Amino acid sequence: MIVGIPAGRQVAFFALLTACYIYWFQIYPQFVPPNELSRLLLTSAVIEDGRLEIDRAIVRYSDTEDKASFNGHFFSDKAIGISLLSVPPFLLLHLIERLFAIHFSASIAIFFLRVFVVTIPALLFVPVIARFWNRMRPDDSFIPYLLFLLLFGTIAFPYSLQLINHYLLGILLFLPVYLLSGSRNGNRELPTRSLWLSGAATGLALTMEFPAVLPVALVCLYVCWIVRSWKRIATFAIPVAAFLLLILAYNYAVFGNPFDVTYRHATERHIEHHAHGLVGVNLPKPEALWGLLFSRHHGLFFISPFLLFCIPGLILMIRSKEWKAEGWLFTGISLSVLFVYTGFFYWIGGWAVGPRYLAPLMPFLMTAAFFFFTDPRFRSNTLLRIAAIASGVVSVLFVVAGTITFPYPPDVFPDPTFFAFFPMMLNGGQSISVGSLLGLPHFGAVLVFLTLLSITLLIAVIPAGALQISARFKKDAVVSAALIALFLIGCASLSPSPDSKQYYGRGLMYAFCGKYKQASIDMDTALAMNTDKELGQRIRNAVYQIQGILKRQQSETSE
Repeated sequence: MIVGIPAGRQVAFFALLTACYIYWFQIYPQFVPPNELSRLLLTSAVIEDGRLEIDRAIVRYSDTEDKASFNGHFFSDKAIGISLLSVPPFLLLHLIERLFAIHFSASIAIFFLRVFVVTIPALLFVPVIARFWNRMRPDDSFIPYLLFLLLFGTIAFPYSLQLINHYLLGILLFLPVYLLSGSRNGNRELPTRSLWLSGAATGLALTMEFPAVLPVALVCLYVCWIVRSWKRIATFAIPVAAFLLLILAYNYAVFGNPFDVTYRHATERHIEHHAHGLVGVNLPKPEALWGLLFSRHHGLFFISPFLLFCIPGLILMIRSKEWKAEGWLFTGISLSVLFVYTGFFYWIGGWAVGPRYLAPLMPFLMTAAFFFFTDPRFRSNTLLRIAAIASGVVSVLFVVAGTITFPYPPDVFPDPTFFAFFPMMLNGGQSISVGSLLGLPHFGAVLVFLTLLSITLLIAVIPAGALQISARFKKDAVVSAALIALFLIGCASLSPSPDSKQYYGRGLMYAFCGKYKQASIDMDTALAMNTDKELGQRIRNAVYQIQGILKRQQSETSE
C-alpha cells in the first residue's frame, strides 16, 4: 500500500507508474552505454565462462572503454554490486537464449537486466519512502505530490532506468533508516529480521561504489545509536562484514591483493581520472562544488530547483526533537558525498544527465524537502506554495526532457538542457520506446508518455470524492505559470552561445539516436565554425560515416 494514494486507486497508480518507467527503453541504434556494458560483461563472464576476466564476454557482446587491464586480461573497472545483482536475471536471460537458440544484443541484455536490478527496486521503494514520510508527518496530503517529484522531478528518474549503481545506492542507504527509526528510545521492540535486513542493505551498499564507504560508515554509527546493544549490533554487522569480505575476495582473486581496486588499472583514457590523490580524490574544489550544485552544465539545483527546499528541511530536522538524529545523518551523508566528489578529479562524471554522482542523495534530500513543506509554520505560506509549484514543474520538465531524449550527453555542453534536450525532444532524438514500436511518429510517442505522466499525477493527487478546484489554487496556478514562463525565457536567453564542439556533440547525440539528417546538419555547422585541426578531423570522419548511412538509406528506399 502506498500511503497518501486513495485506496481504490492503488493498483491503477502503480500500474501507470510502472508504464511510465518502462515506456522508454534507453536503447539507441548506434550507442551502447560503456558504463552499463562493463557491468553486463562481468556478469556474462561469471555465468557463461566461470571467470572474472571479461575477455570472452567482449567477443560475445562488444568492447567498452570502461575496463581494467591486468596480467594480459581485461576486467570490469566497476564495483561489483550491480554485476552481482544481475546474476539471477542474467541466468533467466541465458535460459531464454538457450531455449530459443538466439543471442540477444548488448542493448537488449542491458535493458533486461536494468529492469530487474534497478527499475523494479526503484518502484518497490515508493511505498517504503511514503510510509517513512507518513511516520514523520501523519498528515499524508502532501505525500502524493512529493512522491511524484521524487519519481519524475529529480535524477532518480534517469538513474532508475540505467544499469548503474547511483540511485540504487541511495535506496540501500535509506533502508536501515526506514527499518530501524521506529524503534528509537524503546518505542517498540527491535525485530531481529529488521537488523538482518538493515545489515544486508548496508553491506550491499558497500559493493555499489568505492566512495560508498563514507555514507555507509555514517549509517553504521546511526544503527549503533539506535540499537545500543552490542549483541544486536553484532547481528547487524554480520551481513555487512560478509559483503566486505566478498569485495576483498574479489580484489584478491583478480589482483592477488585484497586492497587493490580496478580503478587503479583502468584503461589509458580513464586512468588519468584516478591518478590524483587517493584513487582520483583530492581536496574539494570550489569549481566542482558550484558545478555539481548550481551550474547549468551539471548542477543539481538547476535541473531540480525544487530540491533547494531540502536545505531548510535539513535545518528543521536537526532542530526537531524527534527527528534530530535523522537530520544529522541525512546532512552527514549529503556532505560526505559532496566532499568526495568535489575533490574528485573528474567530478563531471562523464556523459550524464545532471550530477549522477549525487543521485544517492535523492531519497534523503526529498525527505528533507517533505519535512519542510509539511511543517505547520510553512505549509500555509502563499509565497512558498507558489515557489514550490513553479520549481516543481520546472524540475519535472528539465528531468523528463533529459531522460527521454539522450541521457548520456557529451560533457562539452555548458547548457545541455536548452541546447540539446529540448531541441532533440522536438526533433525526434529519443530512445526506442513503446510508442515508437507501435509505429507512432516521434512527437506522438512523446505525447503518449506525457499523457501517461499526467494521468499518473492526477490519480495520485486528486482527493477521494468530487473534484473541486479552489479559488486559491487557481490563483497559485496562474502566478506559478507566469513564473515558469519567465524562468524558461530567461534561461533560454542567457544560454551560452554554442561553439563547434557543442554542435559536434549534439550531432553525435542525433546520430546515436538514428536521426542522421539532423546529425548531418549539426556536423556541417560544427565543421563551418571549427578552427581546431584535431577536432576538424573528427568532425569530417563523422560526416563521412553519416553520409554513408544516409546514402544506404536512400538506396534501400528506392529499391
